Amino acid sequence: MRMNELYRVSEQAGFVPLTNIVKKDGAFEVALAVPGYREDQLNLTVENGLLEIQGAIKEEDNHQQYLRREIRQQSFRYRVELPEGAETEHIEAQLSNGVLAVRIPLQAKRKIAVAIQQPPAENVLAAGESGSHA
Repeated sequence: MRMNELYRVSEQAGFVPLTNIVKKDGAFEVALAVPGYREDQLNLTVENGLLEIQGAIKEEDNHQQYLRREIRQQSFRYRVELPEGAETEHIEAQLSNGVLAVRIPLQAKRKIAVAIQQPPAENVLAAGESGSHA
């Protein structure tokens, strides 16, 4: 399975912030570049194995006549499928220097040893006897 298949973005419409998705130190981490957004303009939810991040910006009509306008903030909705074992009840998010960092711990994979047992001696004899009369 390729890395892109593990962390599919399930929905993007219109503007989508630049994003990094990493799996490291037993966690799934999503970082979105959201310069100029405040905490109260961002909303995170988890439902049905999807992390959804929304940014809500109200365009201000300040009646200015722009000669050039390249700096804009737009509302967005970003959804990404979480990997198996994501512990969504322990999700953490931090907004710092224009980057929203979301960290979701992953359950450690466990290996379970299974012992192979010998069948009782009477079952082995019965199986051997039925096979020898054929």
